[in-house]
Amino acid sequence: MAGDLKAVQRGWMAYSSIGETMQRALPYAGDVFMKASREPDAVRSGTRLDLLLQSEREMDFLKQAARTQKEQGNDGLEYLVNQIEMLNDLGKDPILRFGPNAMTSLDGFTGVFNASAEARFRAMDELVEAGKPVTKENLKPIADKYYAQMFGSDGMITDEAVKYATGEMALNLDTPLAQGVTDLTKTVPGLKPFLMFPTTGMNLIDVGGKYNPIFTPFQRDINELAYTPLSDLLGNEARIDELLRARNINPDNMDVIAKQNRIADLKYTTRGRKAMGL
Repeated sequence: MAGDLKAVQRGWMAYSSIGETMQRALPYAGDVFMKASREPDAVRSGTRLDLLLQSEREMDFLKQAARTQKEQGNDGLEYLVNQIEMLNDLGKDPILRFGPNAMTSLDGFTGVFNASAEARFRAMDELVEAGKPVTKENLKPIADKYYAQMFGSDGMITDEAVKYATGEMALNLDTPLAQGVTDLTKTVPGLKPFLMFPTTGMNLIDVGGKYNPIFTPFQRDINELAYTPLSDLLGNEARIDELLRARNINPDNMDVIAKQNRIADLKYTTRGRKAMGL
């Protein structure tokens, strides 16, 4: 609608290769599901914070406290710790954890879609910087290079920009609002049964506040992206850097053209989400 054909081309090049992306996303989702089923801690970095199991550090503390109490002739705490361990082991059963594991694998599926698009955006920026035409033939090898760099040695996505985009879509960002609810449950443990999924719930409110076309009085950077003329945004490189960093996109290794292209991409994505009322 803005008549920016260059942005339309970038969006098409980034998101049009559905077949190739599906070939990557489906096996990755399956791999994440199997890892989550066999060893939940192996996918801790890609697991929803709401669904994480009791940390090993907390269990070690409880075990040490139980041993100390037992030496003093008090066996009650050891009994409780054994029950906690039994419930944790039960909670790691692949069948009983099918729901959380499936949600984790779907988040991985979404992550691959974002990683694939992000790799193509970076490849386009590299081609423009090198003065080469942005064609499918020129784009693919460079995009494949960037895509491969987005995964760690364990096969999980490690790229911060991709993780931010995926976390926002999956309602799994560690936002200040979600952290505030988490801190509240730590202060008042009795609220935990009523606030079982603070990260997901608060992200739902946060996304509604950001992209709903009516309820946006407190979303400064979102409104700035959506309503500030692109020419005004492009004239303030320092502000562009701030907006990119807020989304875990590192502008330090990007030239001016790459920054401008990326802020334009974000602007049109934001306007599209507002148009859909998300």
